[in-house]
Amino acid sequence: MKKLLIFCLVLLGIGNLFAQENIENQENGRLDFTVTLQNNHLWRGLIITDKPVVMGNLSYALDKNKKWKTGIWGASALTDDKDGTHYKEINYYVQYSNGRFYIGLWDLFNSRSINTEIASDDIFNYSNRRTAHIIDLRTILSEQFFH
Repeated sequence: MKKLLIFCLVLLGIGNLFAQENIENQENGRLDFTVTLQNNHLWRGLIITDKPVVMGNLSYALDKNKKWKTGIWGASALTDDKDGTHYKEINYYVQYSNGRFYIGLWDLFNSRSINTEIASDDIFNYSNRRTAHIIDLRTILSEQFFH
């Protein structure tokens, strides 16, 4: 618990160092990196872990208007769950958004609950019989589209 408190204080301090960054540079940059600390992780209504989680996202805009992006999203629990497993996830994605319409293709890999008799727990295994990856096509159509 003491380590978690120290970790949080360090993150808060680092965040304050960059809090006054020039907004103009943020708008022109294509590379984006964010880190989030949460008390648990839910995905589509499912409790993935009820332990504290650190999440990170690294993305790169492929065009100057930042409509096309590619990136890596990852997360890890700070402690083991009650069943002795440890939540880790890494996802790769490419996406397009114009403010009204969003479409993204995500490659999801979550280390929780992998039955190693059926699937591989190796993130680089893309065998069509043993992979634990999920390909996820996401779309959003904003209601602004209909105005």
